[in-house]
Amino acid sequence: MLDTLSSAPQYRAHLLPLWSALPDGLRGQRLDMDGPQYNALRTRGSDTRNAVLVASFRDMGLAWHRGYRRIVLIEHGTGQSYLGLDHGSYAGGSGRDPVGLFLHPNETSASKDRTAYPKARVRVIGDPRLDTLPARLADGLTTVAISFHWNWVGRIPETRSALDHYRAVLPALAERFHLIGHAHPKAVGVLMPLYQRLGIEYVSDFDDVCRRADVYVCDNSSTIFEFASTGRPVFVLNAPWYRPEVEHGGRFWATADVGPQVDRPETLGDAIEAYVSTGIDPQWWKTGREAALDIAYAYRTGAAQRGVRAITEWLADLGEHERLATGHA
Repeated sequence: MLDTLSSAPQYRAHLLPLWSALPDGLRGQRLDMDGPQYNALRTRGSDTRNAVLVASFRDMGLAWHRGYRRIVLIEHGTGQSYLGLDHGSYAGGSGRDPVGLFLHPNETSASKDRTAYPKARVRVIGDPRLDTLPARLADGLTTVAISFHWNWVGRIPETRSALDHYRAVLPALAERFHLIGHAHPKAVGVLMPLYQRLGIEYVSDFDDVCRRADVYVCDNSSTIFEFASTGRPVFVLNAPWYRPEVEHGGRFWATADVGPQVDRPETLGDAIEAYVSTGIDPQWWKTGREAALDIAYAYRTGAAQRGVRAITEWLADLGEHERLATGHA
């Protein structure tokens, strides 16, 4: 049996499509441990005979603490990582030793775990999230959504939010366009009050953003690529502290051309207006978007089914290994 454990909605959005695709006889219990439950349930005593599927380093740690010893980790996003930042939240980072099977959206991120954890099995499946993203619902509006990453201030400038660079132009954007606001989950405490002060509707659920927005504007998030995968335009916000000479891969900079890159806040409104006035993507936008998405996602459909195959094969091989180890036929 395979349980699923998650501590936040953004993790469930990536793992539940895969878990739901499992055969009934393989699907175990669903453990949602949001907020206070996370600390309250940090105890041993779960049924550790089962394997468990998680979508974050944080949840991997909780699963291990609760006694799970067969752990599958699916990347919740495009597998972005950063040169010089060794952290278990990123592919190839330290501390991911408990994972027996890694499921990745692309070969770039997979190769990092394959190198760092040669004893684990690594499979590239795409992202199950893509098959669940809603289509735009007609409402007669032309809606622009804007979002920002959380501000992880440290030695890697690219982990910082671009909010401080664009904050001053948000009121003008809100007057010029039908604007809705979204946020990385760790940035909600900063962005939601800001949006409210500016009269910008805050939309917490990214599925609702996909249902309502025609354009998505963001600095650094896997949601950029998710929105782009629906065939709609994205604008990629750069900040002066993002270093063009440092190639981290992914958003910085291999896939940055998923949409027009904006460097100066004063040009953002006109850039958006140039699109919404016609609703037509220039061919160079489409070419850049498709090339970036080909890097971000090895496959754009069918990831859940590939994940199910990878998990069932891994569990079958573990079972055979255990039978051989114990001398059972």
